Amino acid sequence: MDKKIKKLPDFLDLEPILSEKAVSDQNKGIYHFWVPLKATKGRIKKMVEDFFKVKVDKVNTFQLKGKIKTSLPKRKRYQLPARKKALVFLTAGEKIKELLVESSKKK
Repeated sequence: MDKKIKKLPDFLDLEPILSEKAVSDQNKGIYHFWVPLKATKGRIKKMVEDFFKVKVDKVNTFQLKGKIKTSLPKRKRYQLPARKKALVFLTAGEKIKELLVESSKKK
C-alpha cells in the first residue's frame, strides 16, 4: 500500500515573537519563535535556514506550561495550552531582514 500524505510546508509552523526582549536580542543575533510542541531542534534549524536563507549556529528550546486562569462571572477554572519556545542563534554577521524591527527612541 502506497499512501501519500499531503503535508503543509514546515515553515508555516514558525511564529516569530516580537516582544521587547526578543527585539533587543535581535542585535545579538538571537531570534525567538513559537514552535509546535513536537518540533525538534534539528527540524527548527532546518526550517529557519530554508525559509530565511541564513546560517543557524544553534537552537535552544524550552516548553512553557499552560497557565491556569479563572473566569470571573462563574468562577470556573480553565487551563491555557502549553507552548514551546525556540531561541535561534545565528552565526556572526547574519540577520533575518524580514523580522528586523527598528526601535524609535524619543529625544
